[in-house]
Amino acid sequence: MFNNLDPKNKDIDDIFADTDAPLAAAPVAPMAPRPAVKAPMVSTMPRAVDLGEEVGTKSKMGRVLKKLLIFIIILVLIGATAYFIYAKFLINNFNNSANIVDISAPKIPAATTSIDLVPTSMVATTTLTTTTVINLDSDNDGLSDTEEAVLGTNPNNIDTDGDGLTDGDEVKKYLTSPILKDTDSDGLTDGEEINTYKTDANNPDTDGDTYSDGSEVKAGYDPLQKPVK
Repeated sequence: MFNNLDPKNKDIDDIFADTDAPLAAAPVAPMAPRPAVKAPMVSTMPRAVDLGEEVGTKSKMGRVLKKLLIFIIILVLIGATAYFIYAKFLINNFNNSANIVDISAPKIPAATTSIDLVPTSMVATTTLTTTTVINLDSDNDGLSDTEEAVLGTNPNNIDTDGDGLTDGDEVKKYLTSPILKDTDSDGLTDGEEINTYKTDANNPDTDGDTYSDGSEVKAGYDPLQKPVK
């Protein structure tokens, strides 16, 4: 077996020639792929703390808006009330001033002044003319024509209602109507009551006996004295 150890001898005995052929290597099974590692899931659900903060913010905002709305409503109500009072005050004042008619003293229109401008050599010459308006009483009854126009009497008739009293005396002295012949409607004219029977032309029952002055005169009674029982 070791006979041929000479390095020059190339015919070296194969001591393993009689042994069986080496077993073939078993096929290596392919390795299964490693399972992929899943990334940790990030929760998208809001945290309880975030929800609480969001709810609190919305609640505060709602309260602020509610207070602002109430404040605006109060301002509108105050403004409407003030406007109503102001408008009513103006209307009342206007009505009161429109209903006042002063007949005790006629208003004389103010004197009118006319200015005539005549250009002469680029220089204006001013001439003042004053016109005085005279308060006329055409029928001389004590009322001016202006007053009679307001009262509805005739400025050319001294006794418009024909009751025996002048228009001026009825208005300024006896306080009777210058356009009604019988102011108190008792059956006697204003002239008869004042000039003849001396009764009150503004009271249909001068003596207060429940009978009108005209009825007592026609029945032959005294309108100034109650009947004796």
